[in-house]
Amino acid sequence: MRGRWRIIPAFLLALFILLSFIQPVIASEETEDEFQDRLSGLLEESNNSITVFYSNSCSACKKVVPEIIELAKEYPEISFNYFDLYGSDENRTIMLAFGEKYGVEYPAYPVVFTGDCTVLEGKSKIELYLRKVLEAHKNGYIPDAEYESSLWSAQSPPSEASNGTATDDNRKISLLLVILSGLADGINPCALSVLALLLATLAGMNSRKKILLGGLVYTFAVFLFYIMAGLGILTIINYSGFSGIFSIAAGIVALIAGIITLTGGIWEGKTVSPGIPVSKRPAIKKIMERASIPAAFVLGMMVGLFELPCTGGIYIAILGLLSSRMTFYEGLPYLLVYNLMFVVPLIAIILAVAFGLSPEKVDSWRDSNKKLLKIGIGLILIAMGLYILAGYLF
Repeated sequence: MRGRWRIIPAFLLALFILLSFIQPVIASEETEDEFQDRLSGLLEESNNSITVFYSNSCSACKKVVPEIIELAKEYPEISFNYFDLYGSDENRTIMLAFGEKYGVEYPAYPVVFTGDCTVLEGKSKIELYLRKVLEAHKNGYIPDAEYESSLWSAQSPPSEASNGTATDDNRKISLLLVILSGLADGINPCALSVLALLLATLAGMNSRKKILLGGLVYTFAVFLFYIMAGLGILTIINYSGFSGIFSIAAGIVALIAGIITLTGGIWEGKTVSPGIPVSKRPAIKKIMERASIPAAFVLGMMVGLFELPCTGGIYIAILGLLSSRMTFYEGLPYLLVYNLMFVVPLIAIILAVAFGLSPEKVDSWRDSNKKLLKIGIGLILIAMGLYILAGYLF
């Protein structure tokens, strides 16, 4: 009975992968033509109304939107339109159309559009200037491009760098986080141990070409599996509208996985330690003994299947961040970068072995540094879990 329960994570993961290739169908009462008509109407009315874009997963938005709603009550003669970007590619399309009209290539939410050229990006600008904008609307000074331009050149609105919204600087930090996380995940002892055994088998054939081909095919299979799994998970989250719930769950999973991995590194053998199930190792060994290119590919897919539910805490944490801070299509490049970084250590080891490094030395290094690697990965997972939970809840 216990053996049957072990296949549940693998079954769920396979379901994620299958669904990643299925285009979700979302029931909508609005046709494409009706949406375009509505968008055109919103753009035409934007000069004389206040249009607010925000995200329910944005901490700055959660603070400033209630303030906007309260302020709007003082100006009942002015029309306010609110668009939540959280899980809505349709509202994202509307925001980008507003950005194009107002000359902002990538608006940073929360953002307010009004008048002929007035754009208030971020919590700080909205809190400082929205009342003045509303007063100008009330007194008939807005819309007026000349007046608005002179108003903002005189006021010198504050820099966006300090308001904590989704600016380009924050996106650079996010990209660095993705790169470092992928590299950290790529040196986990589980993946390295299987790779070392594969290389030892291939090295026995005394062929550099077979070492390179077999190792790279194995790495490609792992990369492909992880990409497919990530796409499946992001697709389900994006179209289900549960990105906030998933983000919190990902933070909790990362925190728990970090504690387990950390304690496993400190007290090795005395605690539960994630890894490929012992019952699956004979099957892996049997495939490895074939030492063929197709066998290397199958091995890579098998390792990905059994490794991800056990040691994919960092990956789940990154997917949680992507799902809560970006749309599906914005997150795709970051997903690709993460998985490229994930296989960089594997590729480096394959090249080293192909040009003379003993596979036994790779495995010896892994074994001697196993505790240190687990402690490091455990600390990274704990930090990421706390970061996700703090960023979303507070």
